[in-house]
Amino acid sequence: MVKIKADFYLLDAVIKSKKLSPVNGDKARKLKGVLTSMLNDLQTRCEQNNITPFLVYGSALGAYRHKGFIPWDDDVDVAMIREDWNRFKTIFEEVFSDKYELEGPNYGNKDSSAAWGKIFLKGTRYVELIYLNTPYNKGIFIDVFIIDGLADNKLLRTFDYSIARGMRFIANSKVFYTYPSDLLNEIMSSSWNTKVYLLLRKTIGFLFSWISHKKWICLYDRFVSRHTKSKYTIMNYEHAVTERNAWFPVRKIPFETILANVPHDIESYLTSAYGPTYMELPPENKRTQHYCVELDFGETRLSV
Repeated sequence: MVKIKADFYLLDAVIKSKKLSPVNGDKARKLKGVLTSMLNDLQTRCEQNNITPFLVYGSALGAYRHKGFIPWDDDVDVAMIREDWNRFKTIFEEVFSDKYELEGPNYGNKDSSAAWGKIFLKGTRYVELIYLNTPYNKGIFIDVFIIDGLADNKLLRTFDYSIARGMRFIANSKVFYTYPSDLLNEIMSSSWNTKVYLLLRKTIGFLFSWISHKKWICLYDRFVSRHTKSKYTIMNYEHAVTERNAWFPVRKIPFETILANVPHDIESYLTSAYGPTYMELPPENKRTQHYCVELDFGETRLSV
């Protein structure tokens, strides 16, 4: 999915080009149903194995403000603390591989499309523009963000921010360079700004092509997981800095047809993530929708 928090230029180009349409209508309703079922299944199986996933980002906001998805949103973001994520990787094949596939840094022999985890539903297809010609999984998915510690020293924390974000930018740029597509080139040609942006990403990808995308992602993952006993935590070195004790014990609140885990101090989390007016609906021109090249539900029979 194209998220404005991840790549404004890409989303802006998609909207201006009018080459792709947002997921809406019956497809959006079905997608939300499948994702809700996946979330329920993930949460149940994880809790049976002493792992606690919980909603974050817009999914946490949707649960708190709308008791489900944000009306114009159709993805699910969960998080796990680093210790749970490490355990999740060790049990995944045994517990989850009947229905799902997992991508993530330092997991298995395959490359990971992102610097966090993604759980894909087998037999489905969801193709994002940037990953159109890549070898990565292309199914309906849930993002699994990893919560890591931050350095207690402010100077070291600033250094970590710069290095981590730089490493992730390089890794993402390598996708633009290594797996170009005619459709992406056409869409990014919609304006001078996006043309320059695409050229910049490809150039950076080329300059750092002496290290593979997989190695960049794994190096990033090892770098951000160094601080294991600090007071403060962060996801993916973006968004809100949160004290460890704000996450647990998780609360359960309604999300569509299920009860979903959310951070213990969800009010403080949403305030730090979205500001004190998080309960107010943004104006229509600020409501970010998701676009995909292809969506196929296959023969999935997931239900809640």
